[in-house]
Amino acid sequence: MIAKEDILDLIKIDEGAKKVFLAMSREDQLLAILTMQSYARDKLAELEKKQIKQEEKFDDMQKEVRSYRRYREKKEKDTEDNLTTTQKIDNAFAKRFGKWGTLLFGVLQQVITVIILGLLALIFANRLP
Repeated sequence: MIAKEDILDLIKIDEGAKKVFLAMSREDQLLAILTMQSYARDKLAELEKKQIKQEEKFDDMQKEVRSYRRYREKKEKDTEDNLTTTQKIDNAFAKRFGKWGTLLFGVLQQVITVIILGLLALIFANRLP
C-alpha cells in the first residue's frame, strides 16, 4: 500500500498545503478531494462547451463560404465575364441578327479574306520578276 506522504510527493503541492491536508480528518480530506474533482469537471465542461461553440461557428463559416462559392460560380456561368472578346462580339451579333448573323459573319469573313488575298496576288504578281 502506498503511504499518503508518497502520494503527496507525487502530486506537486507546496509544504504548507501538504501539512494542512494531512492535519485534516479523513472525511474532510475526502470532501476536499471531491470538491477539487468537482471544480476540475466544471472547468472541463466549460472548455468543452466553448469548443463546441467554436466548432459550430467554424461549421457556419464553412457553410457561408460554400454558399458564396456556389453563388459566385453561378454568377460567373450566367454572365459573360469568362468569355473572350471574340466570343462576346459573336454573342452580340447572334442576338442582333439571329441565324443570319452567324451565316453572314462566319462565311463573310472567309469570303473577304479570299478576295483580299486574290487582290494582293494580282497586285504583287505583276511586280515580281
